[in-house]
Amino acid sequence: MAVALIAAAMLLAGGLEALQGLITIAALLFAILLCLVMWSLYRVLDEESTHLRREARRQRQPVDAWIAREMAEQAQRDKK
Repeated sequence: MAVALIAAAMLLAGGLEALQGLITIAALLFAILLCLVMWSLYRVLDEESTHLRREARRQRQPVDAWIAREMAEQAQRDKK
């Protein structure tokens, strides 16, 4: 209801050009808002990706150390 009243007032006050100007300004603000939302989403997803990579690396370290020990023991057995 409020939108219809605003549109009617704009048509009466300045005609179609005033209404088009208002719509353009509103669309520009909405576009800026969408850009901010996309930027925020990118930052959050990048942070999550970094966190997951760090966690995977942290979990992989004991396995890599175990493999290195096993390879060293295998090399010592092969020397004998």
